Amino acid sequence: MSAQPEGGCDFNREDRGEWEYFRMEKSGDQGTVYFKGAHGKYLSAQPDGQLDCNRDEAGEWETFRVMLAKNEE
Repeated sequence: MSAQPEGGCDFNREDRGEWEYFRMEKSGDQGTVYFKGAHGKYLSAQPDGQLDCNRDEAGEWETFRVMLAKNEE
C-alpha cells in the first residue's frame, strides 16, 4: 500500500519506497493506533471499504485496532 500525494492509496507497488511507509501513532484508547503516511496525512477507512490517506487530523475513521493473530497449529 502506498500513500499518494492527492490523498488516495494504491496497492500496486512491487518495491517499497518512501510512500509505502506509514508511521504508527498511539491513540488515546488502549489498543488503537493511527497511521500517518509519507505526505503527512492520516490513513482513513471509508464506509464503502476504501482507504484514503488524506486527513489532516485523526478521528474515528482514522482509528485502527491492533489485533495479534493467534498461532494456530
